[in-house]
Amino acid sequence: MARTVKKARKSHSETYLINKKYYGDEPIFKVGHDRMQLLTGFNWYNTMAEEDDVRQYIVDYYKSINAENEIKKFSRVPFMRVPRTAASVFRMHMRGANLDDGMLERARQSVAECMKYAEQEKVEDSSNVVRLSIQDHMNNKVRDFIADIDGMLDNKPTDFSMYAILQSAQFPANLSTKVADHYRPIMEEISDAIDKKDPQLVEGYSSYSKKQMKDMLALYTGIVEDCEKHSGNIRKARKPRKKKVISVDKKLKNFQYQKEDASLKISSVNPETILGAQELWTFNTKSKVLSVFRAVDRGGLNVKSTAITGYDPATSQSKKIGRKTEEILNTVQTGGKVSLRKLFDTINTDSLKFIDRLNSNTILLKVVR
Repeated sequence: MARTVKKARKSHSETYLINKKYYGDEPIFKVGHDRMQLLTGFNWYNTMAEEDDVRQYIVDYYKSINAENEIKKFSRVPFMRVPRTAASVFRMHMRGANLDDGMLERARQSVAECMKYAEQEKVEDSSNVVRLSIQDHMNNKVRDFIADIDGMLDNKPTDFSMYAILQSAQFPANLSTKVADHYRPIMEEISDAIDKKDPQLVEGYSSYSKKQMKDMLALYTGIVEDCEKHSGNIRKARKPRKKKVISVDKKLKNFQYQKEDASLKISSVNPETILGAQELWTFNTKSKVLSVFRAVDRGGLNVKSTAITGYDPATSQSKKIGRKTEEILNTVQTGGKVSLRKLFDTINTDSLKFIDRLNSNTILLKVVR
């Protein structure tokens, strides 16, 4: 006799059972229900509906309108593409919720979009494998975190601290901002109800006393502010990004200069010594222009392509030298700091427009550290 294989019973997760204590049974919408009950319903389905439930809600709705073709298309949609909000709308509609036609139509459009995606994916990839993007992972983490927070709030804690919870969970700054964005509309809605800015909100919160509403506003305001503080403090505490160290060879790759001039019996210093120097003296053998680059700070001079950087335009200068060329060049090469400081005063020509780019006619006369 063939042995009958029993189908394994599906048990709810531990998280589901814990949440059920706070959220209760699935809501039923009686005639005359208010907007607050709709909001409570959305909150219930967002927290309690599991993967199979969400898919089944959509299938049940399309069965109720005899749309078998839609059900077949929907069966190919991967779960991560299933619109949870649309599933909640369909389920609430099936259980008597008074939803406007616009909400149902948006839910149908949302499901239609995910069906289009499934058809496209089927053509592009026969394996139909969908990998979660980084954004999907982030959204899932935020949604799970918010569900946990909502469970805590339903338990009406007396010492609730959103900042402490975010710290304990080591929540990233950008996700803290997303949590704040979730609770901010609730905070603003309660504030508008207290100020009686919207008759529907006033009616929706009519079951709460003025003190209860003020306490709720203080709670959600604190949550939003704590999220923003946590996000801001994490960003402040981040270590600044280290500057990429550029090698000497790379810095000098395009650098141009003249190695020597036999007629004047002068030659260039090693260009590597320019990096970090306080002064650089140069002489253009073609234009007969003597120049001095003086560093703007203790960081010294630097090189970028064919130009000298890190110099002070106020103290750096250029002059054309004539008859005493050899004498002046000799003074630059052999003179000390004092004689170099006064050298330009002894040259009886006008100062020229300072140019920081060097070329193949430029001798690197001297570097002062």
